[in-house]
Amino acid sequence: MSAEETDSTSENAPAELVLTEEGIRYKLKKEVTQIGRLPKCDIPLDDHRVSRVHAEVKRASKGYLLMDLSHNGSRVNGLKVKRALLQDGDELMIGKTLLTFYHRSQTKARSIPPEERKVGKDLGLLKDLYDEVAED
Repeated sequence: MSAEETDSTSENAPAELVLTEEGIRYKLKKEVTQIGRLPKCDIPLDDHRVSRVHAEVKRASKGYLLMDLSHNGSRVNGLKVKRALLQDGDELMIGKTLLTFYHRSQTKARSIPPEERKVGKDLGLLKDLYDEVAED
């Protein structure tokens, strides 16, 4: 197992934000990750509706906190927020860009029986399926 594989399966693996349409993954390794239109942002978005530095994701003792810094706002699971504690599978809308938040240790902790999982209601199921396909 390579160092990269060890890191991604560890309970302490960093969370990640995935650009849903493109499938680009950004690991949240820093204490503060900036999202915005500026190229210097950790997650640069090419979207005129996004502020230069639109939002930050901060690592906190309870998890990862989204802080909206814009006038246009950010949405988590369709709700406009200024601050939100992110949960595994949350969908963030920044401008017109959709990102999905994944945190492996939260996915393991949820332990939802397969028969209770519903596609579209439990994004963890989609993540699990993706992980299975990626391993092949």
